[in-house]
Amino acid sequence: MSYEISKRNLAKYFAHGVKCIYGGDLCKVIALHNEYATIKISNQYYKDLEYDAVIPVLRSLKDLGKEITHNNETFIPILKLTGAPNMKNIDINVNGVFIFRNERLVKEILFHQINLEPNIFVTKLVEWGFDVDGLIEKKLAKDINEYV
Repeated sequence: MSYEISKRNLAKYFAHGVKCIYGGDLCKVIALHNEYATIKISNQYYKDLEYDAVIPVLRSLKDLGKEITHNNETFIPILKLTGAPNMKNIDINVNGVFIFRNERLVKEILFHQINLEPNIFVTKLVEWGFDVDGLIEKKLAKDINEYV
């Protein structure tokens, strides 16, 4: 890998069953052991693969305002995280998420500082397959929009 990322950072995505790419094929990590992964492609299993041989397929943080389905539940992540009733007062752009009330900014979540958000916030994003580490930008993960 051109950029050194810890095995722990990749493991947090793999542990939540994000889709991955191995050898050009879409797959899913089904088990983690030490520094190795077991993946499944169709009905074939591949064991003892080093993490960096498996590329995670993640959601960009710019997609926080788009409807997703996770564990058979369909929702808009930023609404679920903030409790906002709709997207009317939420602006998502290349820099982050900005939440307004009565035309005043009440909360900003800057993408380059996402890991400074409360732990439950970041944990949910990882669980839902959002790239909180900037891996897509660093070409260490693929954007899920390329595969749906």
